This record gives sequence, structure tokens and C-alpha cells, in this order.
Amino acid sequence: MGAPGWSGWVHRCGVGRVRRLLVAARGLTALRVARTARRLGWSPVGVVTAADRDAVWTRALDDAAEVTAYDDVDALLAAARSLGASGLHPGVGFAAEEADLARGALAAALAWAGPSPEALALLSDKARLAELLAGLDVDAPLTSEVLDGVPALERFRERVDGAVVLKAAHGGGGRGLTRLLPGADAEAAWTAALGLGPLIAQAEAPRARHLEVQALADGERVLTLGTRECSVQRRSQKLVEEAPAVGVGLGAVGAMEEATRRVLSEVGYRGAATCEFLLPADGVPLLLEVNARLQVEHAVTEEVTGVDLVAAQLLLAEGRDVEEALRVAGPGARLEGNRVLTGGHAVEARVYAEDPVTLLPQDGDLLGVEVPVSLGRERAAVVAGSPVGAPRLRVERGLFPGDALRPEYSEPVALVTGVGADRDEALAALDEALGQVAVRGPRTLVPLLRRVLHQPALLDPRGLWTRWLEDGLLRGAVLETRDDGQGPAEASSPAGPQEMRAPMAATLLSLHPAGPVRAGEQLAVLEAMKMRLPLRAEGDGVLVPEVGGSPRPVRAGELLGRVLPGGADPEDVGAPTSPSGVRDPRSAAGPSPASPRHRSARERVEELVDDGSLRDLLDEDAVLTARARLNGREVAVWAQDPTVRGGTMGLAGSRRVAALIDAAADDVVPVLSLLDGGGARVQEGVDALAGAGLVLAAETRARGRTMQLGLVLGAAAGGAAYAPALTDVLVMVEGAARVLLTGPAVVASVTGERVDAESLGGAALHSRRAGTTHLTVPDERAAWEAARRVLGYAPLSAPSLLTAPAPGRALPMRVGGAGALPVPTDSGTGAVLPDDPSQPYDVRDVLTRLTDRGELLELRSDWAASAVTGLARVGGVPVGVVATQPAVLAGALTAQAAQKVEEHLALCERLGLPVLTLVDTPGFLPGTESEASGVVRHGARLVAAYAAAGARARLVTLLTRRAYGGAYVALGSTALAGALSLAWPTARIGVMDAGSAVDLIHRRELAAARSEQSEDAVVELRSRLVAEQERSEAPGTALEHGWVSEVVAPATTRARLARAFSAPGPGAPLLRPVGGVRHPGDGWVECGCGRRHWGLNGAAGLLVWRRRDEGIEVLLQLRSGWTHQGGTWGVPGGAVADGEDSATAALRELEEETGLPARVLRLGAPHVQQHPDWSYTTWTAGAPSDGTWDALLPVDGESAALAWTPLTATPSGTWAPPVPSGADGGPLLPALAAVWDELAVLLPQPAEVLTD
Repeated sequence: MGAPGWSGWVHRCGVGRVRRLLVAARGLTALRVARTARRLGWSPVGVVTAADRDAVWTRALDDAAEVTAYDDVDALLAAARSLGASGLHPGVGFAAEEADLARGALAAALAWAGPSPEALALLSDKARLAELLAGLDVDAPLTSEVLDGVPALERFRERVDGAVVLKAAHGGGGRGLTRLLPGADAEAAWTAALGLGPLIAQAEAPRARHLEVQALADGERVLTLGTRECSVQRRSQKLVEEAPAVGVGLGAVGAMEEATRRVLSEVGYRGAATCEFLLPADGVPLLLEVNARLQVEHAVTEEVTGVDLVAAQLLLAEGRDVEEALRVAGPGARLEGNRVLTGGHAVEARVYAEDPVTLLPQDGDLLGVEVPVSLGRERAAVVAGSPVGAPRLRVERGLFPGDALRPEYSEPVALVTGVGADRDEALAALDEALGQVAVRGPRTLVPLLRRVLHQPALLDPRGLWTRWLEDGLLRGAVLETRDDGQGPAEASSPAGPQEMRAPMAATLLSLHPAGPVRAGEQLAVLEAMKMRLPLRAEGDGVLVPEVGGSPRPVRAGELLGRVLPGGADPEDVGAPTSPSGVRDPRSAAGPSPASPRHRSARERVEELVDDGSLRDLLDEDAVLTARARLNGREVAVWAQDPTVRGGTMGLAGSRRVAALIDAAADDVVPVLSLLDGGGARVQEGVDALAGAGLVLAAETRARGRTMQLGLVLGAAAGGAAYAPALTDVLVMVEGAARVLLTGPAVVASVTGERVDAESLGGAALHSRRAGTTHLTVPDERAAWEAARRVLGYAPLSAPSLLTAPAPGRALPMRVGGAGALPVPTDSGTGAVLPDDPSQPYDVRDVLTRLTDRGELLELRSDWAASAVTGLARVGGVPVGVVATQPAVLAGALTAQAAQKVEEHLALCERLGLPVLTLVDTPGFLPGTESEASGVVRHGARLVAAYAAAGARARLVTLLTRRAYGGAYVALGSTALAGALSLAWPTARIGVMDAGSAVDLIHRRELAAARSEQSEDAVVELRSRLVAEQERSEAPGTALEHGWVSEVVAPATTRARLARAFSAPGPGAPLLRPVGGVRHPGDGWVECGCGRRHWGLNGAAGLLVWRRRDEGIEVLLQLRSGWTHQGGTWGVPGGAVADGEDSATAALRELEEETGLPARVLRLGAPHVQQHPDWSYTTWTAGAPSDGTWDALLPVDGESAALAWTPLTATPSGTWAPPVPSGADGGPLLPALAAVWDELAVLLPQPAEVLTD
């Protein structure tokens, strides 16, 4: 059947009217709805949370409001008001089935793309739905009323022969579903389901298939649009869906369609709905639930009916009846009575970021995502000028390179659908596509999905059932988590503490209170990707929680608690917690709970680095040295072994460590040191001291050549204390780490002072008073996590293949993010500053708005707190961050703050980082104490540091509010450091604040006024003078004089910073994307023309054009800063891969870089730039004129932005070179500009287009 044809839509739907549609969704659902909304003439606007603020998908919205949660009904309605929306689409999940949202939307006179509040309230309540089905004589599973506790659950079980399913009474999606087998512990099942809201129980249908019927209704008439098969599931969550369902008798299909029409007619349903059924092998279909919204799997129905279900929803919301909606949303659909006929077959696979064996959700960054948009046969048909039919692909995505995974949402990396004339062809197309999916970073279910597609059971779906995957194909996998209420394990008491850690990134829903626990008892419940995972005690003991405040997000591997053996000291259970809810290890005497015993170097290193990556390992003489990988990065690691000779260092071990550091520095490989042991080995005397000198010398030589990261896990005493202090970033474990020159015994002997080791050299002292350590963490697992995070800023080797002729150091750029142009989510940046310029605020709130994802890694946060220093990313580029902190001393610089900033600049220089400085300061702190502390000396060093940095690195200084006195000059001002100086309109720049300046400059005039005029007159005079002074301190004055480079609005600042840090030029670092993949054929060609070109087989690009209101427009790509000719506008393209022709390569590159499917294009004529040893072919292609592809996303990371750019005719009747709007003067790619006149003649000419 195929997707609907859209020719003529623009005219019929009246695109000239600008209407705003609030899309109450995120990710791929938001993109899917926005795409069709544009087709129908709506302007899509949306909502985002802080965590999603710079996710790539948000760039498809025309505007957005920030909300705390996607299911906050009041916030959604407020967003609709603030954004001027006239319609609301509820999306999928979240608040989509909330009657209050429907009620609020209708009360606000919004076009509501859903059913009435009354229908929603009834259908989303499973207990009420069961009553309705019974009254309509529709077959359904035996269902309880809302349960009020375990006794009610037990009473219901007595009515059921087999298993019982415990589930939420409201909502769909199988979230938190718990099976209760006969004889299983009902109380355990009940506890596991807590937090879902009201609960019901249903009798489980044995070995049943999961089938669905899609419907559209207008309140009177109900149309069915075929069936779907959704039986391939894990944990009651669908993985593979297809349409239509096969192997289902006509009688069963008719019964399901009749039940669907009967139920929806009864409630006067309006909109799209799905009725879900269970079909036992030897029974009749049972109506399980009604989803009163769009389904994730709607694409398979669209492909076999030709109906755009989102379009139908929006048209019904506008008041159309189903037949009218169908004429527009499915002009090629075939209607037979109240049934839309299907044609062909479609199979969809959900590519989740989960381990394909354990099915545990993954977290972290998507370093790269490659999902084919079309099959090779589709591109070949376009090249040949033939129609594209079946087989073909359809892909929906909401995650792109550089995005962070959010396990709290059940968002697939991609939905990949194979479409064919029949089921075999569709399955083959899907399998071919999955074979080309490449995801770098997390694991995905692709191997499992491909294994599923090749199972004999899938050839005859009559053998499938909802637990086929878990009880059949995956039996024996590490999947069982005892969430079926099977009862307690055999009692035992482990010899040592049992650590309870989160096996995945998730939401902690509940945590057992501190106290005694039994073996097998449920200690915690986690939820991720709509799946619940209970954690149970391995043995009897006493639980000591390490976190609190559930529900709360937890990281993979995060320590949630410990089960101590039964005889543990009860005092340890009640130890106080920190404000964050984490138990404070400093509260108990003795060794840290994080380190109950000394651990060997081998044990620690294996836990830290990537599995199986250790090599060149030598573990002797109380020190381990090795090469390994950490988060995929090559690292050198050395670790003291406290279990051998107390971890003391001898000459042999020291020589090995020094050699390791020197070799790592030569290779630009980061060095990790794990410190826990004594200093120089006393028995070796001067040789041991010489060994310490060798290590310290090697560390000093490596400074500025590679990153050195120190992890202090225990003692670092005597001369060994200098080793961590020489690293670039130092991490200390609270309660266990000690960095000191002399121990308590020596101090007592020499000075008479009685002090313990923690007070003398613990993490608290070095973080708050000495400023030695950059980060403190609660335990060793947290230290490993900190190491992984810090490592993301380490410079790496830059091979000439990807960057420049000469290799060197480069910064690891993370692709993705909000991009180099302003996006809707930037609009809230300015609201962070208080209206009252004298009111303090936390500068970190500004930094989170300006940096990628708000991920500021603050260093030395507890020391010299009037200045904030840290590491972050802006536009994917690692940067050092400096900011004055108005919340502490009004942002005044102290001697310690100046020292902190100066040392941070030195760190940034060693790592090759550009520096962003935020200035809101009244100046250096005045007073006797400040002067005595050395503020002049440290201030002078700060001045020198910025002046020197300006000659070596890219500096950007942002003036947000107060920029006064010597502190303004010192903090990277243009005059001092040559920095790019940006100022918000709220900035005031002067020697001192306006009031103080007036009192100084006009003191005689004011004194005379006080003696001659009334008090009111003096106040009026002073106010006038202050206003005049403030105007002179406004940034416009500094701009005129050249001391401010630009005045920027807060809403455009993030994008401006992204362009500044990624643009090539003097002081710009080399940038290299992490995890980049090369196609066969990528590489530099040394051409006979004397230049180097990219593409061993040549290169190809595509100049895509489409008609617009008057004339035509072309698709341009703003190249990312790390690419060749970064910062210029060109056309999508790249190297011709081995075995490709130039046209196929151009289409493939277009799909990879823009997501625009080749099948919608009409290929035109090519232009060839021929060099002696290389060629570049630019093909032209026409694209559809409707709004479907208005907001293309730069999906591969090589593009900073994509823009449809209108062409203007010259007086001579040709097309002038395109000028992208919003490009801020960004030029065309020189190669494109050079041949534009030759390309322009291949496009429809002005005389032809403008007279149409």
C-alpha cells in the first residue's frame, strides 16, 4: 500500500495560516508529530526538561517551554498558553491519557488531538473498563476491582486457576507488570508493584499472542485499520511489531474488529485508538486494554494502509469526520464499509540501548549512530529514475550522535521498519537494515533482534506468545531478577558485607529502611525503560542504606546500601547522612566503610578499566604498571599495592613507573595513578629516595604533554604526597584517602600536637582548606566514575588522516547537542539573572544554560568559593570554565580565589583547552585582611596568567552584570588578553559601580547641593547623576571603543559560544570527534594539482532544491568546526565509498547527514570538478515542496546546522549565490562558491520558475 502521497497538500490545508501546535512529547514521538504538523500547516512547539535542553530532537521545534516533567499536566497547559498554541497533541505516554489534560485543553479552546475527558477517564481505568466490557458482552480477562492490599490480592487469586498479573489500574505499556505464579509470595509481588498507583489483578491468559486493532473514530463512526502482531516482547514491553497479523482466523479478526467498534462507539470516541487483545492458542480473543492515544508501533499500520494516523488525529481535532480525515490523511486508502483495507506487509523492530544478553538498560553517550534511511535498492531506483516501491525502509529516530541516553524513558535509539509486498520481503528488508545499524557507545538489542528474525517460530507466528522470547529464546540468559514473587532464598550469612549496587542507570523507586533483613528479602526496586527490577538480600544481615530520598535517579554501579553480617554494630546502621542523602563516611571512627579491607592493585585496576583491556601488565615490587582502555580510551595506569610491603615504593618499581609515564607522554596517552601506600621504602634507603625522584621527574616532564589523573584511595605520605599533587586532576576518597608529609606520630613527637590522620591530611582538609584536591568522592566506585568523566577532557593524538598534514594533539569533541545556531530552549537563559542587580544568584545556573547538557564538572568547589572553576563542553568542544560567584562575597576576588583561577588557567593550558570566563564581580575584595593575605601578589599572577594565555589559547570572556575595577581587567579582558569579549545588555563596565563613581566624581557638587538644597533635591540630583553614569558604563560604550567585541542577547549566547569555540583560526585547538567511523574510501589524496583532497575514490555531493512561494530554495549545510573548511556553508556530501558510483555516494551521504530519504528525490544533472588525481561530482536533485522536510536535523555530527536557503535572481536572469539567514556572516565553502555559476544553470531557471 505504502505511505500517503502528499502532492497538493499545501494548497488543500492552507499552509498560509500560522497555527501553533503544542506537542506534549519528547524524542522520536515529538519529531514524528512535528513532521506531520508541518505538512498540515501547523507550527510545532513543545516542552523540554532541563536534561533534554540541548538534545538534538529539540531543534525540530519552532519554540519550546521548559518544564520539570513531561507528565506535569499544569505545566503542559501553562506551556500551551505561554507559547500561544491553538492546538495540543498529547503524544505517546506521559500525560497522553490524562483526562485532566484533555479537560484543560478543551477549556482553553485548544484543538485537542484526543478523545473526550470522559472517554479518557473511563478507558484508561482498567477496573472501569472491565465493567464496561462485561456490560457490552465483550470477552476479556478476569479482572479485579482496584485492590486495597495483599488480602484482596489473595482473595482474587482464589478465583484463578493459573498465574495472576498485578498491574497499574491506569495507563498502558505494561509498566511495572508483575507476574504472580501459583504458590508465590503475594506480599513480595505487592511490594514490588508499589509506587505504580492503584493496582488491579488479572488472570493471565496462558500462552497467548498479543494482537491489536487500530481504529479511527469521530464520535459516531468507527473505522478499523487492520491488525498488528506484537507478541515478541521482553518484560511485557514490545520489541517487534508487524501489520497485518498473520495466521489469525477470519473469525478472530472479525471478533476483534467488532469488539473495537462496540467499545469505542459506546463511549463516543473521537480520535485514534488501539484495542489490545490476547489470543490464547485454544481460545477466543480477550480485550486486554484500550490505548486512547497514538501507539509507538503505529508506523506498521501506516505503511500497509497508506493513512497518516497523526494527520488523522489533527484533522479530527479540527472537527472533520473520519471520512474527511481519511481523504486528506490517506488519499490512497481503500475503504470497505467501516474497514480500511491493507496491502503489503510491514515489520518494525525497536532498537533499544540494552545489553542483548541481560536486557539491562545502558546509559552514557551515543558516540555515534548509523541507521540506514533506505535500502541500496531504493537508492539504485532513484539513480535510475525509477519509482521506489517495495521493499523499502521507514526509520523513526529521536536519538543522535552526542545525545545522552535517558534510561528513565522507554525511548528506543531507532524504530526500523521493513516494508514489502509480502511478509518474507518485509522481514528480509528489516534484517538487511539491522545488519547496517552501527551504534558506538552503548550496547543495543540489534544482535538479539536479528536472532529473533531468524527463528523458525517467527515464520509461523501462531507459535508465538508474549513470553516466547524470555521463556524460549532467552532461557538461561542473565535475565531472571526474581520479580515473580517466588519467595525468599535459603537463609545464609555471608562472611563479609554484601554491597548492593544498581546494575543499571535507573530510578530508585523504593529502598528498605535500615535494619535487619532476611535472605531473599526485597531491599530495593529500580525502574528503567518501563521495567522494574527488584534487588534482594543474598543473606541475613543488617542493611545500611547509602542513599536516600526515593524516588531518585541512580547511576549504573552506584552503591545503594550494604548488608552487614548479622553481628554488625547497630551504631553503624544509624550513622548520619549528608544533605544529599549519602551516608557520610566521616561520621564513623576507624576505616571507611568503602574500604573495609586493603585491596590489591590488580583488583582495583581490573575494576576501574574496561573489561579485558589490560595489557603489558607487570605486578611486582608492590606496584602494578599496565596499559589499558578506559571508556574506550587508551590509558597508562600505575597502582601501589598496599597488600605488599605496605605499598611502599622501591627503586625497581619507581623506575618502571617513570618509564611508563615517559612513554605515555610520548604517545599522548593519559596516565592514571592509584595511590595507597607508604612513601619511599625504608629498607632501601637512598635508592628508594632516588626512585621517588625519578617518578616525580617523569611526572614533571609529562606535564603539558598528556593528562595525569591521580586517585588517592588510601595513604600518600611523605615524599609520596608530592606524586598526587603533581597530577593535573586529583581525586580523593572521603574517609580513606590521606595526603600528608608527616604522620600523626611524627607530628606528636616533634611538635607535641595530638591530631589524627584524617584531620592532618584527609579529603576534607585538602578540599576545603588546602585546596590540594580537585574532587572528593564517597567511595572507590565513585572514584572510577570520576576518572571516566575527567578522562573525557584529556587531549588525544591527532593523526594526520583526519585533521591536518602534521599530527599533533587534539581535543576530543563530542558531536551532537544544540548546535551553532540559537534553538528554542535558549530562551530561558536571561531569566537566571535577578531583576535587582544587587541581588546575588548562583552563577552555576548560568553555566548550566551555556554548556552542553549543563554538565559542569566543577573542580575545587569547596575552596575559594567566590570563584568557580571547572571543565565543561560548549558545542561539543571541551573547555575550561572560570566564573566569579555572586552568591559568595558578591563575587569579589580574594587572594585564594585569584590563586585558584591562575592555577586553573595553567591546567587548561596543559590540557590545550580554550577558556570561557564569566564576569560578574565588584572587584578584588578590599580591606586590611585581604591585603595581608597577598591579594596583590596573587592578583598579579592572575593578570600574568591571563595575559600569557591569550597568546596561546582561545579565550572568550562573557560580561553578564558587573565588570568593575582591576578584577574586570584581570579576568581575561580584551585589553589584557585579547579575548573575544561578549557582553549582555545588562552588563555594566567601569572602574567601580555607578553609585560609588558618582560619590567620588561629583563629591563637590553633591556637597554643595546638600548645603544649599533640600534633601529631596539632593536625592533627585544624585539619582540623575547615577543614571548618567550607568549609561556610560553600559556595554555600548565599551563596544564603540573596541574593548567589547560584541553585545549579545542571553538567548543567543550559547550558540555564539559554540561557534566561537569550534571555529578554526589562531588559538583554536585541533578538534577530533570521539568514536568517528570511516567509510571504505575515506582518506586524503595527494593530488597533482598540489593540494590534498578528501576521498580515495573521489567525492560527491548533492545540491537539493525545492520550489517555494516565489522561486526555489536550496539545502545548505553549515560544516562543523572540526571538519575540513569548518564554519562554512556547503552541500551535503563526502567520499565515494569502495564500489559506489558518485550518484549513489551523494544520496547515501545526504541520508547520513540530513535524514532526508533518497526515495523522495528526483535526481537531476551532475557537475564534475576534475583534478589530475581526484574529482568531485555535485549532483542536483529536486525535493517535495510540502512542509515534511522543513526542519531537517544535522544527524551525523559533521553538520552544525542545515538550512533551506532561498535563491534570488540576478538582473541577468541567473541565480545569485545563496546567502543563508542566521549565518552570522558565515561564508560559502570556497569550492562551492567557485563553481556556483556552473551549478546554478543545472537548476530550474528564474524565468521558468518565477512565471509559473
